[in-house]
Amino acid sequence: MNKFQGPRESDEDYKLVVDKIRDILEKIRKGTPLERGDSWIREKYYNKQRTDIIRLSGECRSTGDCYINLALVEQHAQAEAQRHNLGGLGPKSSPFALHDRLRISTQYDEDLRFELPTLFDERKIPNSGTLRPKRILIRGRAGVGKSTLCKKIVHEYYCRAMWKNMFARVIWVALRELKRENGPCNLEDLLRQIFLRGSPEDVLLAKTLRKHVDDSEAGATLFVLDGLDEVSEIVKEKQHSNNHRAHELLVELLNKPNVIITARPCAVFPAVVQKPDLELETIGFTPDQVAKYLTKFASAKDVEKMQSYLQKNRLMKSLVRIPILLDALCFTWNEVSELDDDREVIPETMTAVYDAITEKLWIKDLERLGNPTTGECSSAQIADGCADQSKILEELAFDGLHNNIVEFQKKHWNSIPDVIQNRDSPIMALRELFGRLSFLRTSDSSTADYHQSFHFIHLTFQEYFAAKYYVRKWRENRSLRCMEFGHRKQVDITCRAFLQEHKYDARYDIMWRFVAGLLDGGTGDEIVGFFKKIKSDPIDLLGPSHQRLIMHCLGEAVGLPSGRFRADMEHQLSQWLLFECLFKGSASLASESEFPDNALHSTLEGCTQNDKVTILRALGSTGRYLSLRTVPHVDSVVIDLRVSN
Repeated sequence: MNKFQGPRESDEDYKLVVDKIRDILEKIRKGTPLERGDSWIREKYYNKQRTDIIRLSGECRSTGDCYINLALVEQHAQAEAQRHNLGGLGPKSSPFALHDRLRISTQYDEDLRFELPTLFDERKIPNSGTLRPKRILIRGRAGVGKSTLCKKIVHEYYCRAMWKNMFARVIWVALRELKRENGPCNLEDLLRQIFLRGSPEDVLLAKTLRKHVDDSEAGATLFVLDGLDEVSEIVKEKQHSNNHRAHELLVELLNKPNVIITARPCAVFPAVVQKPDLELETIGFTPDQVAKYLTKFASAKDVEKMQSYLQKNRLMKSLVRIPILLDALCFTWNEVSELDDDREVIPETMTAVYDAITEKLWIKDLERLGNPTTGECSSAQIADGCADQSKILEELAFDGLHNNIVEFQKKHWNSIPDVIQNRDSPIMALRELFGRLSFLRTSDSSTADYHQSFHFIHLTFQEYFAAKYYVRKWRENRSLRCMEFGHRKQVDITCRAFLQEHKYDARYDIMWRFVAGLLDGGTGDEIVGFFKKIKSDPIDLLGPSHQRLIMHCLGEAVGLPSGRFRADMEHQLSQWLLFECLFKGSASLASESEFPDNALHSTLEGCTQNDKVTILRALGSTGRYLSLRTVPHVDSVVIDLRVSN
């Protein structure tokens, strides 16, 4: 620099060299294109808004507050088989048992669970020796935490250095993005359009990142692919001329050497994709994590009351292990636990809890819909304010349940009757409505309207609204409108005929529970009439399916008078429990939370000591809450066992 005259405007050579040095220093400070690309993704794309958890109340919470548990599917299946054989102490599982129906286990062994940081550690695989997994498939139902898991992986990697020694970056792809019109069709497009969108260097950075992903040794990039079930139609086993434009990109992503893939339980793993090294499932919160969640998110004055309520109500204790349902209970606790004459009344049934939750959510949604509630509105006023929207949800839910559909696309919206079809631009009206309701979530808010799909926040909410549709038609004495999407036709069937055809179908078990609970809130004749129809032909005389249906519906019908009609059904359940103890040496009926306390008490009063031991083992394996009048029977068994030993 001494060769120049100095920093003068007239010294062009000096100015040229200074500008060049400044440019070099600026690039050094910014880093290489690869560093700039990684920095943009880390700081701009994975921002707080994208990775935070939005609760039903609308409040945002850091992903670091969430808890995710995983269980190894193959090992869990073996453990369940061993525990449920006739020689085991635990009761054999039933497809109608609530925890099996919702895929929330109460009996996972500790060695089958592991912490997220150990996901890629070497482990024993059944019949395969040891393996350090690189390709992992994680299954789970809607609401149980798959997308939250993806957010947590990103948070732990970038904020807490998890797996930093293994991967240079984490690329989290919501696979539904590939369905967008004019969406990405190769990895470079994906990086530019989604992860580097808004960067003035998007083309350069995308090209550099793509080259690094392709050229680097295995282990440099971890792909987290969320929602395989949502893009199943894009993956084809054979190449066709009419393949989706993102077909090759999707297959490429799914075949990456280091990948975590999430999917719902029903998703079929494509034949064109390399099989995963390890298959896992999300199991929701553990009891300890439920307690931590309540301490963190519930009001301090309510925590003890909520814990006491869950301890006594095993049904809800199982349900709140699902994150979205625990969030719903916390959000609506003041409505769930109402005061009656200065005495707190806690609902006894699943239906009562969902009634309270939906009422609170409707109050919130009516404001979004431009029809806010004012002051202290009654339940009837709230129901009247959302009547049209509720009918739409009810029919959508019933159509989905009948056709085994949980993700609703445009073709399913068209099935909703004239209440919407007569409006201008009906599909747009439905899309806008669905987007404003707390009960539904969209698969992708960024896609074009006709590609957008929605699902209920949890399957139990879909079953609840389907039950409301059934009860509405039952009370109107009108036929159910059953859409057959596979055959593109509509079939009308009476409520009675539908009940006779599907009363033992496991798919409708929770819906029948809700139906009983909703009818129980009406006249006594309604709920008695429903039970009479259940007890009419056809009846499963050889198996326990009929007794389980009666038991589950009785658990919701707390208003059914404790007269001869109810006593006869409880007596029959008691006889079946004795039959099970005598001929099978097990007591699976007693292990279910809905088994009536009256039936349990009368069974323990009249059975042998050996049968009491069998029933006690069943109760102990599930942690059922026992009433005070049942405890003496249990104590006598414990005393006899101690004496005999």
